[in-house]
Amino acid sequence: MATSKGQLKAETPEAMDEALPESIVAGARGHWLAAAGLFVVLVGLWEAACRLLGIAPHLLPAPSAIGVELYDNFRVLLHHTWVTTIEVVVGFIIAAIIGVALAMLVDRSAWLRAIIHPYVIVLQATPKVALAPFLIIWFGFGITSKIAMAALITFFPIFVNTVAGFVAIGPRLLDLMTVLRASPRQVLWKVKIPFALPYVFAGLEIGILLSLIGAIVGEFVSATAGLGYLIANYNFQLKTASAFAALVMLVLLGVVSYGVILALKRRIVFWLGKV
Repeated sequence: MATSKGQLKAETPEAMDEALPESIVAGARGHWLAAAGLFVVLVGLWEAACRLLGIAPHLLPAPSAIGVELYDNFRVLLHHTWVTTIEVVVGFIIAAIIGVALAMLVDRSAWLRAIIHPYVIVLQATPKVALAPFLIIWFGFGITSKIAMAALITFFPIFVNTVAGFVAIGPRLLDLMTVLRASPRQVLWKVKIPFALPYVFAGLEIGILLSLIGAIVGEFVSATAGLGYLIANYNFQLKTASAFAALVMLVLLGVVSYGVILALKRRIVFWLGKV
């Protein structure tokens, strides 16, 4: 049966590879549209329930009331969001540096692993909320104690995932590098770090959200600025709509922070999408 050149071209592997990203983009767009539609429906039901059932605003404010608070107090919310952002980002960076560096040391020395690992477990087993008053005593009521809380709560998943990445490297690959007479530095940069990067970013994805939780916990305990301080203060005054507006900013901060880590992951660990 005769076929045209256009049909033959469309059936080639190259044409199929070109069509694949378009289908992926279309599928992702469909998922986003479905999620946005569900969000609109839920917000509409929330608004209708508040109006029809006559729910007291101090118990559950309507989305429209929260939107008004966002508009009226946007500058105040933006200022406190910036304070919380600094706490989250700085605490996260400190935890990432210490977690990855300590994992590299533990990987190089079984002796260090035997000494350090029990202390890491004890630190993780200690409730971070119980440590918050001590951090305030040691670092003061300012932003430093919140950064310390964010770093403490973020450290463990980054450290554990990085260690898991180093441990997961196959012995045959390391034997190959030994046969090739690679130096320890070459093994680290050519094999261990590239292999462990997906695990590291898995820890970073968890860590960035835990860093946000740590900063908010510190602000709940004692603070003069930040979204956690705003939420606690508004709740004390029964300004529930204002507290929800601060919560919306907090959610947006978490989503944006997580999105930044995902964007870095796609940029740095680019080969994951090609496997």
